[in-house]
Amino acid sequence: MKNKNGYFDIADYFENKHFLDQVFERYRKANQNHISSDKFDDNIDYLKDKFYKFPKKDGHGDEIIQEIHINSTEEKLKPKIGVANTFVDEKNIVAGLRNTPNISNLRYQNLVRFLKETRKNKADIVAFPEFFIPVEIFSSLVRYAEKNQTLVISGLEHITVNNYSFNFIATILPFEIDGKKDATIVFRLKNHYAPVEEELIIGNHYLIPKPSTNRYHIFKWKNIYFSVFYCFELANIAHRSLLRSKIDLLFAIEYNQDTNYFSNLVESLTRDIHCYVVQVNSSHFGDTRISQPAKSYNIDIVKLKGGENNVTVIGTIEIDKLREFQRKKYSLTKTDKTFKPLPPDFDKNEVIKRIKNQ
Repeated sequence: MKNKNGYFDIADYFENKHFLDQVFERYRKANQNHISSDKFDDNIDYLKDKFYKFPKKDGHGDEIIQEIHINSTEEKLKPKIGVANTFVDEKNIVAGLRNTPNISNLRYQNLVRFLKETRKNKADIVAFPEFFIPVEIFSSLVRYAEKNQTLVISGLEHITVNNYSFNFIATILPFEIDGKKDATIVFRLKNHYAPVEEELIIGNHYLIPKPSTNRYHIFKWKNIYFSVFYCFELANIAHRSLLRSKIDLLFAIEYNQDTNYFSNLVESLTRDIHCYVVQVNSSHFGDTRISQPAKSYNIDIVKLKGGENNVTVIGTIEIDKLREFQRKKYSLTKTDKTFKPLPPDFDKNEVIKRIKNQ
């Protein structure tokens, strides 16, 4: 499905509105036995709004930012965020790339134990690293998110189709409709494959899908505005600058050994975008962290490396406090040492929109 320039239009299929429209139709068919067609038709706008809402779609040259609102009538402004300190085995990455994923009973049971331990922490949001899970057992993460009403973000192992190796990130957004729990899943194709990843794909005789348009999301879930980037995407200054003033929280999902470089990027991001940043890397590389736009001695709420056992570590962020700081001029915040001063041209109108849950 390539266009005339040789780029993959399959990204359009996954990113365009009809992708979630098709999901909603499946939900409708799955529930037609206990929800009458008349009742469904009478409440279709209400149900769709629970599943997803597209308030706007901004174009910036070859970049598109799609806003998606889910569960937006509730608020969770002091969320507990769990970062997964777990080892991502390169053997599993290669096996997934070659369409021979490791879905052994041992790996599945390890995942089950990991999720049981994670549940004990009662996190509102849980983030896993890049290449964390093959699509064949991804449903376990979906069930966890739906059952516990926990927002889950994770990288998938490569999915190789027709000789092209796709790297998707998944955001699982839970919600509840009339007492029934469910979740909306949004997949996004990686915009920029890192050079080492390109070498791995090409060295295994596969091809790299290049989307014709770079796509990103801004999600609103329980009045938390956030976006999800892969590590190498963050290296694009122009792309990350599109988020300035518009988000409370940025997730950086990684499998990356260049921790010094990306540590500097995260510390810059917290100040330039002026938001909380959650970076999740494989435990043997480290620098998994929850950071805030504060002075160096106070920038990290959580910071991890190493360990042999799978563990999820919790940190709490205060979105309401950050927004209150951002809506004021420097003259009112210069004695407040909680956060660093705002960057130039920070748009306080976007902050007011977030405060008003718009």
